[in-house]
Amino acid sequence: GSSQTHLYLEDGKVIYIEKDDTPEEWESFALYDFISGDTTWLTENYTRPGTNNAAHSTHKLYGQLDLNEDQFVLLYSFNTYFEDEATDFRFGNQSDIYAEIIDKATGNSVSGQVQLTSMIGNDDLVYFDIDDDNTISIAYQAVDYQYDGSWDHSQKTVFETYDSELIRTSQYFGPGLASSGSSQTHLYLEDGKVIYIE
Repeated sequence: GSSQTHLYLEDGKVIYIEKDDTPEEWESFALYDFISGDTTWLTENYTRPGTNNAAHSTHKLYGQLDLNEDQFVLLYSFNTYFEDEATDFRFGNQSDIYAEIIDKATGNSVSGQVQLTSMIGNDDLVYFDIDDDNTISIAYQAVDYQYDGSWDHSQKTVFETYDSELIRTSQYFGPGLASSGSSQTHLYLEDGKVIYIE
Protein backbone atom coordinates (compact mmCIF):
# COMPACT_ATOMS: atom_id res chain seq x y z
CA GLY A 1 0.00 0.00 0.00
CA SER A 2 1.05 3.59 -0.46
CA SER A 3 2.35 5.59 2.47
CA GLN A 4 3.62 9.10 3.10
CA THR A 5 6.23 10.78 5.28
CA HIS A 6 3.99 13.54 6.69
CA LEU A 7 0.32 14.29 7.22
CA TYR A 8 -0.91 17.88 7.60
CA LEU A 9 -3.77 18.54 9.99
CA GLU A 10 -5.96 21.52 10.78
CA ASP A 11 -4.71 24.40 12.91
CA GLY A 12 -1.08 24.24 11.84
CA LYS A 13 -0.17 20.72 12.95
CA VAL A 14 1.70 17.99 11.09
CA ILE A 15 2.36 14.32 11.86
CA TYR A 16 5.64 13.14 10.39
CA ILE A 17 8.43 10.57 10.64
CA GLU A 18 11.15 12.01 12.87
CA LYS A 19 14.73 10.75 12.52
CA ASP A 20 16.98 11.17 15.54
CA ASP A 21 20.44 12.71 15.22
CA THR A 22 22.40 9.49 15.66
CA PRO A 23 24.31 7.82 12.80
CA GLU A 24 21.60 5.15 12.66
CA GLU A 25 18.82 7.79 12.29
CA TRP A 26 16.27 5.81 14.30
CA GLU A 27 12.70 6.69 13.34
CA SER A 28 9.64 7.59 15.42
CA PHE A 29 6.28 9.23 14.70
CA ALA A 30 5.88 12.79 15.99
CA LEU A 31 3.28 15.56 15.86
CA TYR A 32 4.58 19.12 15.53
CA ASP A 33 2.47 22.21 16.31
CA PHE A 34 3.73 25.14 14.22
CA ILE A 35 1.87 27.68 16.39
CA SER A 36 3.09 26.56 19.81
CA GLY A 37 6.37 25.02 18.67
CA ASP A 38 5.59 21.87 20.68
CA THR A 39 6.44 18.34 19.58
CA THR A 40 4.37 15.38 20.77
CA TRP A 41 5.82 11.90 20.29
CA LEU A 42 3.26 9.33 19.13
CA THR A 43 5.82 6.53 19.16
CA GLU A 44 9.27 6.50 20.73
CA ASN A 45 11.98 4.19 19.51
CA TYR A 46 14.27 2.38 21.93
CA THR A 47 17.10 -0.15 21.92
CA ARG A 48 15.97 -3.72 21.35
CA PRO A 49 17.07 -5.71 24.43
CA GLY A 50 20.37 -7.51 24.01
CA THR A 51 21.36 -5.53 20.90
CA ASN A 52 22.43 -2.09 19.75
CA ASN A 53 19.58 -2.00 17.21
CA ALA A 54 16.37 0.00 17.18
CA ALA A 55 13.21 -1.82 18.24
CA HIS A 56 11.25 -0.20 15.35
CA SER A 57 12.27 0.52 11.76
CA THR A 58 10.79 1.33 8.33
CA HIS A 59 7.92 3.50 9.54
CA LYS A 60 4.95 4.00 7.19
CA LEU A 61 2.28 6.66 7.63
CA TYR A 62 -0.87 5.55 5.77
CA GLY A 63 -3.31 8.36 6.55
CA GLN A 64 -6.30 9.38 8.64
CA LEU A 65 -10.05 8.79 8.90
CA ASP A 66 -12.30 11.43 10.44
CA LEU A 67 -14.17 9.89 13.36
CA ASN A 68 -16.13 12.99 14.37
CA GLU A 69 -15.66 16.77 14.57
CA ASP A 70 -13.11 16.41 17.36
CA GLN A 71 -11.20 13.21 16.59
CA PHE A 72 -9.62 11.22 13.78
CA VAL A 73 -8.07 7.79 13.44
CA LEU A 74 -4.40 7.67 12.44
CA LEU A 75 -3.15 4.54 10.63
CA TYR A 76 0.52 3.58 10.44
CA SER A 77 2.97 0.69 10.59
CA PHE A 78 6.56 -0.08 11.46
CA ASN A 79 8.86 -3.09 11.38
CA THR A 80 9.81 -5.10 14.45
CA TYR A 81 12.03 -8.12 15.06
CA PHE A 82 10.47 -11.56 15.63
CA GLU A 83 12.28 -14.52 17.16
CA ASP A 84 11.00 -17.92 18.22
CA GLU A 85 13.73 -19.39 20.41
CA ALA A 86 12.10 -22.83 20.63
CA THR A 87 12.40 -23.39 16.87
CA ASP A 88 15.38 -21.04 16.32
CA PHE A 89 13.30 -19.03 13.80
CA ARG A 90 13.94 -15.33 13.22
CA PHE A 91 12.11 -12.81 11.08
CA GLY A 92 14.12 -9.60 11.20
CA ASN A 93 11.74 -7.12 9.61
CA GLN A 94 8.13 -8.08 10.15
CA SER A 95 5.59 -5.26 10.02
CA ASP A 96 2.28 -4.76 11.81
CA ILE A 97 -0.44 -2.13 11.37
CA TYR A 98 -1.40 0.21 14.21
CA ALA A 99 -4.08 2.84 14.82
CA GLU A 100 -4.60 5.68 17.27
CA ILE A 101 -7.51 8.00 17.91
CA ILE A 102 -6.11 11.55 17.90
CA ASP A 103 -7.71 14.68 19.35
CA LYS A 104 -7.78 17.27 16.56
CA ALA A 105 -7.43 20.28 18.86
CA THR A 106 -4.50 19.09 20.97
CA GLY A 107 -2.88 16.45 18.78
CA ASN A 108 -2.82 14.10 21.76
CA SER A 109 -3.63 10.42 21.50
CA VAL A 110 -7.01 9.55 23.04
CA SER A 111 -6.76 5.78 22.62
CA GLY A 112 -3.05 5.12 22.87
CA GLN A 113 -1.44 2.83 20.33
CA VAL A 114 -3.72 -0.03 19.21
CA GLN A 115 -2.14 -2.92 17.32
CA LEU A 116 -4.57 -3.98 14.58
CA THR A 117 -2.55 -6.84 13.05
CA SER A 118 -0.28 -9.44 14.62
CA MET A 119 0.52 -12.11 12.05
CA ILE A 120 4.17 -13.14 11.79
CA GLY A 121 5.46 -11.57 8.57
CA ASN A 122 4.72 -8.38 6.70
CA ASP A 123 1.29 -6.74 6.89
CA ASP A 124 0.82 -3.90 4.40
CA LEU A 125 -2.33 -1.74 4.42
CA VAL A 126 -3.89 -1.39 0.95
CA TYR A 127 -7.34 0.03 1.78
CA PHE A 128 -9.04 1.94 4.61
CA ASP A 129 -12.41 3.68 4.89
CA ILE A 130 -15.05 4.72 7.41
CA ASP A 131 -18.83 4.77 6.96
CA ASP A 132 -21.56 6.99 8.39
CA ASP A 133 -21.92 4.68 11.41
CA ASN A 134 -18.20 5.05 12.22
CA THR A 135 -17.45 1.47 11.18
CA ILE A 136 -13.83 1.38 10.05
CA SER A 137 -12.90 -1.01 7.24
CA ILE A 138 -9.36 -2.01 6.35
CA ALA A 139 -7.79 -4.48 3.94
CA TYR A 140 -4.18 -5.53 4.05
CA GLN A 141 -1.75 -7.86 2.38
CA ALA A 142 -0.34 -10.42 4.81
CA VAL A 143 2.58 -12.80 4.50
CA ASP A 144 1.48 -15.09 7.29
CA TYR A 145 4.22 -17.33 8.76
CA GLN A 146 2.99 -20.25 10.85
CA TYR A 147 4.69 -23.24 12.48
CA ASP A 148 3.42 -26.76 11.81
CA GLY A 149 6.51 -28.92 12.27
CA SER A 150 8.38 -26.36 10.19
CA TRP A 151 7.91 -22.68 9.39
CA ASP A 152 6.05 -21.84 6.21
CA HIS A 153 4.09 -18.85 4.95
CA SER A 154 1.06 -18.09 2.83
CA GLN A 155 0.24 -14.80 1.16
CA LYS A 156 -3.31 -13.66 1.77
CA THR A 157 -5.56 -10.62 1.79
CA VAL A 158 -7.33 -9.82 5.05
CA PHE A 159 -10.44 -7.64 5.34
CA GLU A 160 -11.40 -6.40 8.82
CA THR A 161 -13.88 -4.01 10.40
CA TYR A 162 -13.53 -2.04 13.64
CA ASP A 163 -15.87 0.03 15.76
CA SER A 164 -15.24 3.64 16.82
CA GLU A 165 -13.14 2.44 19.79
CA LEU A 166 -10.85 0.40 17.50
CA ILE A 167 -12.28 -2.94 18.62
CA ARG A 168 -12.29 -5.49 15.80
CA THR A 169 -15.81 -6.61 14.86
CA SER A 170 -15.10 -8.90 11.88
CA GLN A 171 -12.25 -10.56 9.98
CA TYR A 172 -12.29 -12.31 6.58
CA PHE A 173 -9.55 -13.88 4.46
CA GLY A 174 -9.15 -13.79 0.70
CA PRO A 175 -6.62 -14.54 -2.06
CA GLY A 176 -3.21 -12.92 -1.95
CA LEU A 177 -3.64 -11.43 -5.42
CA ALA A 178 -6.46 -9.24 -4.12
CA SER A 179 -3.86 -7.03 -2.41
CA SER A 180 -0.54 -7.60 -4.18
CA GLY A 181 1.04 -5.59 -6.96
CA SER A 182 0.28 -1.98 -7.80
CA SER A 183 -2.94 -0.12 -7.05
CA GLN A 184 -4.09 -0.81 -10.61
CA THR A 185 -4.35 -4.56 -9.92
CA HIS A 186 -7.15 -4.34 -7.34
CA LEU A 187 -10.06 -2.04 -6.56
CA TYR A 188 -11.80 -2.12 -3.19
CA LEU A 189 -15.53 -1.54 -2.99
CA GLU A 190 -17.88 -1.07 -0.06
CA ASP A 191 -19.16 -4.00 2.00
CA GLY A 192 -15.98 -6.07 1.82
CA LYS A 193 -15.72 -6.62 -1.94
CA VAL A 194 -12.71 -6.27 -4.21
CA ILE A 195 -12.21 -6.41 -7.99
CA TYR A 196 -8.76 -7.75 -8.85
CA ILE A 197 -6.73 -9.45 -11.59
CA GLU A 198 -6.79 -13.21 -10.98
